[in-house]
Amino acid sequence: MKLKDVRYVMKKIISIFILLFACSFRIVKADTFYTNQYGVEFSKVEYNFISKFYFEGYQDYMTKTNYQEFIDSNIINGYVTVQEVYDYDFNGLVPYTTDLHETASKVLKLSSSCSNYCDITVILNWKKKPTTMSYDLIGSYFENTNMIQLLSANLYYENKSLPSIENTFRNNGISSTFKIPNTNELITIVQKYRFNKSGKIYVSYQHAKNNVTLAQSRKYSFTNSGYGGVFGFDSSVASKYDGMKGLSINLN
Repeated sequence: MKLKDVRYVMKKIISIFILLFACSFRIVKADTFYTNQYGVEFSKVEYNFISKFYFEGYQDYMTKTNYQEFIDSNIINGYVTVQEVYDYDFNGLVPYTTDLHETASKVLKLSSSCSNYCDITVILNWKKKPTTMSYDLIGSYFENTNMIQLLSANLYYENKSLPSIENTFRNNGISSTFKIPNTNELITIVQKYRFNKSGKIYVSYQHAKNNVTLAQSRKYSFTNSGYGGVFGFDSSVASKYDGMKGLSINLN
């Protein structure tokens, strides 16, 4: 075979390879259902799972690092449960519940995915603007289990993601404190952590219906007889929080 014929054949082979690669690339990209501002691509299955497990729009906050953490966690393939409790603004102590309630103000959701361990996500969605912008708490009380790691605690609004003011760890509970921003946009608060696959946890969100200082917001202990089955407030501050109902789940 002449040299020019060899070159011609090589060019054809290279052209076919490039064409096959391009077709393969298009097939992979054809699975993309949504791409966010960070260039993160979600399949329809991933998009729908994230909307249910977290909240609709959480995809827009996910960086490529967040997406890789989501893939590495494998929560989409775990044993998944989702619970929600809808709440009215009211006064007084209300223990934990797994019932469903209508709402005027906010929704508390507990999502879990268990395999070798359990990834737990607590989500508080505001359905209207809070009347008080002070220090709110989201957290868990747990029995016969151990928390492996607090993964994150963030407040989302207006395409912003703000970390918690502080996180409190004790041997039977964890909480994150948030200063509620003055915004007309709806607010979502998400707390994520990982537990051993055993025991039971109770989750709660407590909104300060009156202004409190950061020092006052710290006056509580973790107990399942407290507000939402989590927060046993000191008598000096108990009336300042709304007593929203909580949720519980067995991790066995």
